[in-house]
Order: sequence, then structure tokens, then C-alpha cells
Amino acid sequence: MPAPTITRNLVIALVPPDEARDNLSPNLNALAQALGPRPGKHTILAVTPDKLQTQERANDTASSIKIIWQHHPGNQAQRTLAGYRLALQLKGDLILSTPSSWMPSQLELHHFLYQYELGARVVTGARPLVSWDTSSNNGSHQCSNNIKALSDRLNRKWARLASNSKRRDPATPIRLYDSGALQVLLPHLKPDGTPPEMVLPRLERKAGFSIKEVTISLPRQNC
Repeated sequence: MPAPTITRNLVIALVPPDEARDNLSPNLNALAQALGPRPGKHTILAVTPDKLQTQERANDTASSIKIIWQHHPGNQAQRTLAGYRLALQLKGDLILSTPSSWMPSQLELHHFLYQYELGARVVTGARPLVSWDTSSNNGSHQCSNNIKALSDRLNRKWARLASNSKRRDPATPIRLYDSGALQVLLPHLKPDGTPPEMVLPRLERKAGFSIKEVTISLPRQNC
């Protein structure tokens, strides 16, 4: 796969869930390493719910990539929307929104940018399905996590039906846009706590954008 030859300035909006906000250093290091060899002026925008923790962590992270910390008191859905808006204000050519569960390698990030260079206005990351638990060590634990696995499959099926999409994971929170596409979509997103990724697939299709899906890896999700 050839490397993209055109320099793109990338803004990554990192939006951790409330329960994973205490230590973002591994995420920042992974993102900085993935961005490091790529030409352009890149920014990581960390949108966290806790102002004090943000200030404490800001001094502990050393990176050649510009890092901006932004406090936002809303839930993860509201912070994701705020991250999109702030990323546009930073005037990046491309905006990638991701939760803290994804720590991409250089190759995974390259796959996203390569699909954009091939003509996609939107590139999404297809997450692995939550695995079924086939162990028998703890019955209640097994049942709880199999419910999670079933819920994951039902949610994806609902998202495919709602967006009239054949993609494996249309409502993934890991989404790359060029700034022009995001400017078209943002006015239709409401700060009411609805996760943007639940609304964006339908809006993207309605706008007629070319969409590509890239398989990504995540920490194993099972019981």
C-alpha cells in the first residue's frame, strides 16, 4: 500500500469515557507515535470531564505533537460533539474522533488516511465484536458478559437498519472526516446527550458522502 503523498494536517479529538479518564498517557503516547513520522502539523485535542485532572496531566506528557487540553462538563456524547466543534476551530484538514479505547499503530492510522486519499470523505473504524463467553468458571459473570455480546450485535444490526448501511459497524465512535464534510454534518447534531455516532451514519448517507470502513484492533472484549 503506497503512502499518501499529500501533506494533511490532522486533528485528533480524544474523548475518554468517564471511567477511563484518570490516565491518558498511554493514549497520548500511542497517538503521538502513530502521528510522529507523518508530515504536517498535527494536534491531539483531549476533551476531558475533569478540569483539575486535565491540568495535572498536562505537565506530565512530553510529545513533539501539539497537545491541547479542553475541559467539558458534559457526558461523553456531549464531549464528543464539543470535540468535533473544537477540532474545526483548530482548522485541521482532517478530523479524527476516537475514544480512549483505541490506541492506533502507525499502520492503522495509515489505513484511515489512505482511504481518504482514495476519495472517501468519511472513514470509520470497524471494531471487533464483543466475544461470547464460553467458559464455565463463573455463571453470573458469563451471563452478564454474554448479554454484552448480544447487545453489541443487536446495536449494530439496529444501526445498519437505521442508516440503511451494509457496513459492519456503522455507529462506531472512531470516525475520520475532512473538514468540509464535518462542517456540513455538524449543524444537524444536537447537544442533547445523544451519541453523535448514532446520528452521523444517516446524515452521511443523506449528504451523499463516499464512506469507507477500516478494520481496527481493540483490547479483547470478552468475559
